Amino acid sequence: MDGQPRDTAFNAVATIDWKPERGYLMRSHTMQGLQGEFTLNVVDHGYACDMPARGGKVIYTMKITESGEWDERGEFRPDGQTTGFPTSQMVVRRTN
Repeated sequence: MDGQPRDTAFNAVATIDWKPERGYLMRSHTMQGLQGEFTLNVVDHGYACDMPARGGKVIYTMKITESGEWDERGEFRPDGQTTGFPTSQMVVRRTN
């Protein structure tokens, strides 16, 4: 992979459901066999979700941009820290 568009770096699928007693929940599955359930918090024009990771947590935020793109970013935040560093970004555009 050379980082060009259309290169597959990661395959995963997720479902999101909602129940009045608990709110939104995301269930994710990767092609490597990892899976998890995570609380999804609704934010302005998107969502935020924390996932535990060794030594801290990964925080994913997604927003729908004004042009209609899905812009999702990941940040690793070490335990006890209020800031972290970027780990990923995915921008999805609808094509006709």
